[in-house]
Amino acid sequence: MSEVYLRLYDRVVELAGFVPGDEFIMPDDRVIGDIFLDSLDAIELIMWLEDEFDTEIDDTNLNTDYSLYEIADYIETYTAVEVIWKE
Repeated sequence: MSEVYLRLYDRVVELAGFVPGDEFIMPDDRVIGDIFLDSLDAIELIMWLEDEFDTEIDDTNLNTDYSLYEIADYIETYTAVEVIWKE
């Protein structure tokens, strides 16, 4: 899995309130439909993505019902090819 996916996974685990290591989230799980984040968590996730990857996300392109894999792919596609982490 990519670094983007791993960072996203960790953030979703945190938002969902899972205990790290006890959760079972698959790459094709949908953020709203399968992981059951509420709409406020979804907004917080989008804001985190924008800050973490120093980008702006067009809400028409990124639906919060995408899978973790699809969101990671979106970030990798619509930001720099090499993601530079903000320190």
